[in-house]
Amino acid sequence: MNASNSWAYCALPIRFLCIVLTALFLFAACSDPQAEAPEIPSSYLAMRKSDIVYGPINDRNPFEHVGLRHNDLVHAVIASAQAWDTLDISHMFGRIQNSAAEWAEDQMGLSPDRSLELVQAAFALKIDSTAPQRLAQYRSPALTVRERDYIQRIGELLCRKQRFADAEAGLLALEREILAESWPAGDSTETAARIVISVAKHSFAYWKRMMCTVYDIENGDRALGKSATDLIIYATSRTQIIVAADAIGAWVAFENTTPLGLGAQFEAAIITGGSLSLVVAVIVYWKEIVEFLDSLLPWNW
Repeated sequence: MNASNSWAYCALPIRFLCIVLTALFLFAACSDPQAEAPEIPSSYLAMRKSDIVYGPINDRNPFEHVGLRHNDLVHAVIASAQAWDTLDISHMFGRIQNSAAEWAEDQMGLSPDRSLELVQAAFALKIDSTAPQRLAQYRSPALTVRERDYIQRIGELLCRKQRFADAEAGLLALEREILAESWPAGDSTETAARIVISVAKHSFAYWKRMMCTVYDIENGDRALGKSATDLIIYATSRTQIIVAADAIGAWVAFENTTPLGLGAQFEAAIITGGSLSLVVAVIVYWKEIVEFLDSLLPWNW
């Protein structure tokens, strides 16, 4: 698949992670509503306390649970963050690692060692802001031609300069096309396209909500003037980078654990793919946001 015309949009300066780590910082206040610092904007508190956001659930996909659990893990890590995690990069890495591993133990019944191993695998993938291009070019000898084509088309979609509504409609259209195919019965053959679309769809819904809350974009796609449209396109492109990274992480983790059996593969797709959201944020964008985060520390309020 040729995505050369769309990849250029993926190389924009990437400052949107201010959103993610700002949210992480501001989510650090005590869970007691009365103890929340009054300086913290109500929109951030609302995100911390809100229900987990998912995309439209499609029961026709036998791997829908991978995307749903992905969002569960991401939300748990965000809600667990403390203010001091933003003091340096090692603190933030530690928060992601510890909270994601604890979630894997509590929610999936894994041992501490196995949980930590799967979370650390997200760090080892070294995925950055080129994630949409990487997804659009993704190849593996384990994939059939149609699996590869669908994954690459998802990547191409996530490389486009577009609005939230266009990206969301594109993902749902691809989902319909994928699920209309006649796939082998069972969980062991030609699973890639259905796993990747589940993670991409649900991750997009989660990060769209995050971006729209922070940027105060009503319903994710206001039909306003050029400046508002530009903001929506900017926020959408930031969302698409994380979504592509999550999709790659989930599938690569699934594929890499093939010798361990299906149960271990699904665990890896959920835990490694979910952990990757904030790993990408910290690895790629930390230097750009240090000054911004410093302005939010309590002694500067």
